[in-house]
Amino acid sequence: TSTKEIPENLWSKIEEFQKKGGIQNVQGMIQGLTAMRENNMSMIEQMQKTLEEEESSDNQMRTQYN
Repeated sequence: TSTKEIPENLWSKIEEFQKKGGIQNVQGMIQGLTAMRENNMSMIEQMQKTLEEEESSDNQMRTQYN
């Protein structure tokens, strides 16, 4: 592909993308985001479990002491 077929400003962006690792860099970022998402989902599940346990405990205490 000749640079004459592609506008110079677009060609500059393509070159910069390639210098930063190109598609391999993007794939690495996606993998990192996937790992963070999995970690966040795990934390959310644990928080939900903790809240459910607290709610159950609160309800038991209310029943016992009301």
